[in-house]
Amino acid sequence: MDRLLGEWGIPKDSPAGRQRLERALEERLLAEEGEEKFREELLTQMSERMGAERYGEERAEELKLGRWQEADLKTRPKGDSVKVSLAARLRAETTMTVG
Repeated sequence: MDRLLGEWGIPKDSPAGRQRLERALEERLLAEEGEEKFREELLTQMSERMGAERYGEERAEELKLGRWQEADLKTRPKGDSVKVSLAARLRAETTMTVG
């Protein structure tokens, strides 16, 4: 018990020391639960915005700017300069995946 208390910066095994440990563990648990909820919210927002079945408004805007159609993405080579710059910008500014 002394080692556990010492790792939490509690110098002595006493009722007060054990209460401090209990509070510290409860605070850590609450913080971890909050972090997990925050993470889940972010993942939900990301999946709603982008996904394999939905490419996002950014991609549509880029296609319009380049006067491209969806079919152009499949017919142009991977190294096409417009296609490369489109991919670089989308990766830098959005959560779009490489796929």
